[in-house]
Amino acid sequence: VLGAGATGVIAYNDLMAIGTIEGLADSGVEVPREVSVVGVDDTIAGRVNRPKLTSIAMPTQEAGRSAVDLLLHAIDLPAGRSAAKTTLETSLVIRESTAPPPGAK
Repeated sequence: VLGAGATGVIAYNDLMAIGTIEGLADSGVEVPREVSVVGVDDTIAGRVNRPKLTSIAMPTQEAGRSAVDLLLHAIDLPAGRSAAKTTLETSLVIRESTAPPPGAK
């Protein structure tokens, strides 16, 4: 991460983010002083981890229901018609695993 000049990582989910933090620590990289890490799904594991994980909270159950509804709607559409879209509320929950990049004022 550091060799590539990255100052932050967004992981696929909180579990992967926690693993990334552990891997960075094993390599001597301090989170968030050197690299910020963000997870996705705001799980309990991220809230009890050290450092506490910054995460993107999203309504996963609602997302699953919406995906099925959209798929069923798309199946019923005549060829060439565009499918419906939906937007779900998400939020960034800032905790201890993120900080301004090194050298930022």
